[in-house]
Amino acid sequence: MHVAQQHLHIHIGATTPGGRTVHIDNQRPLQAMRLLEGRTAAQAVQLLPMLFSLCGHAQVAAARDALRDSLPPMNAAQRRCLHRRVRIETVREHLLHVHRDWPALCEVLPHPPSLGEIVRLTDAAADDSAALQALVDWVGQNTLGLPPSEFLEFDTVDALRHWARATEAAAPRGLCTLYRRAASVRAVDLHALESLPPGQLREPLEADAALHFVSQPTHAGTCLETGPAARHRDHPLVQAAAGYGLLARLAARLVDLCAVLVALQRGDSAPPAAEAAGLGWVDSARGRLFHHVELDAQQRITRYRILAPTEWNAHPRGLAAQLLAGIGHGTPATTRRQARLVLQAVDPCVQVTLHLAMPEPAHA
Repeated sequence: MHVAQQHLHIHIGATTPGGRTVHIDNQRPLQAMRLLEGRTAAQAVQLLPMLFSLCGHAQVAAARDALRDSLPPMNAAQRRCLHRRVRIETVREHLLHVHRDWPALCEVLPHPPSLGEIVRLTDAAADDSAALQALVDWVGQNTLGLPPSEFLEFDTVDALRHWARATEAAAPRGLCTLYRRAASVRAVDLHALESLPPGQLREPLEADAALHFVSQPTHAGTCLETGPAARHRDHPLVQAAAGYGLLARLAARLVDLCAVLVALQRGDSAPPAAEAAGLGWVDSARGRLFHHVELDAQQRITRYRILAPTEWNAHPRGLAAQLLAGIGHGTPATTRRQARLVLQAVDPCVQVTLHLAMPEPAHA
């Protein structure tokens, strides 16, 4: 099975003085974790890419860290290679959003060659420095209209707005069209999962209630956010856009794209593994991903827990619910368009069905 079989049903009510009522029903199957139990570490690592259709390299990286005491050790070069693939995977996901999903939100057709080029360029860049430079150049020309390192220098909304209006490339064209719609959604405070030391999640992942925790995680009673905006919460542009509804989260996707490309060019080392065995984590395109594993004396997995970014961001009281509650009054069609924009910014890795209070077709 694939994780794509997970399904979010989101019910959006009518506007009230306190905002819209939102109910998120996260129908998360547990079979993926259970299929890993009873297996050896090597078998689990081989099976993971078959279970998860998105972010497969991130899943493997988190699993290898969690299972590192039961697998042949990786040297520094091997870890760097694995995490390079995770970063390339992140680049691909961001580029597909900008070149495929943003045009759809703007209700225009994507540029036909772009999607195939993205797949070809990212595949090649995973193992080849010259191909990586070709990818960076392509992004600079076709996605941003300037080098990624220059985009990272943006520190005001005015600079972002001027770039969006003056530059002919996919990202500025999309952002220029989406700007007003993004700014009209009520802003939500950012409580970043990435601000926590990863080891702080070890205890709830080991607890008897871990299955509930990985389905509806909170920390100290707070619903946290994970993903590009949380990762780059200290970047001046993300901070400057914080009061502009969804704009900070759309801009953060571009900041993350550029930061990852710059890190790849520098040849940054892989992040350190979690201090204690049994816990693995990695920053994927959609946010921080955790794996926690327990083994018996025969080195077979007795318990496997996966805490994915979607469970934080699509928590019933979490980021998606708060942003959707902030959609203003409008027609059913307008509400649906705004909800689709919110979901694109939150980026759940699963199928979503929207149910509106007004009578209209049920599928997003």
